[in-house]
Amino acid sequence: MNRARCLALVPAVFVLLLGTSAPGQEDPSGDEAMKLSRQQIERYVAAINAHDAAAAAAEFAPDGDSVAIVGDQVLRRKGRAAIQENFARMFSESPGLKVKITPESVRMITDEVYVGEGRWEFTDSKAKGRYVAVRKKIGDQWRIVSSHLFSPQSPVGSQ
Repeated sequence: MNRARCLALVPAVFVLLLGTSAPGQEDPSGDEAMKLSRQQIERYVAAINAHDAAAAAAEFAPDGDSVAIVGDQVLRRKGRAAIQENFARMFSESPGLKVKITPESVRMITDEVYVGEGRWEFTDSKAKGRYVAVRKKIGDQWRIVSSHLFSPQSPVGSQ
């Protein structure tokens, strides 16, 4: 990526970090944001634990991004189709796969974007780590536009 394109991203990064609420605008309370996040996570976990690759991938925006960072290795899946393929392979390779996701914090960036952070673990293995997920309201649904999983060890299906 050239320098000009990198510099063009700086304002977007600050928007994500600092938010866009103007003085006097109300953001949903932390409790409301966490409740919203938990509802989304419950549906996502149910799809994964049912080994429903299509339903798990449907949680992502059509151009969503799923990134697993394992040590210095970055494994990226771009787009719902690639994410669905990855889920299908994971389920095929690990028939006992179950996931547990524990949200720890949620921050509403705008009334249509939030960032959630927390912990994840596969209960059938020792794979675990942290996540950061950005969800955006598209129509009447909240979709993952970017998900980053961080792990000191290789998660299932990340090859």
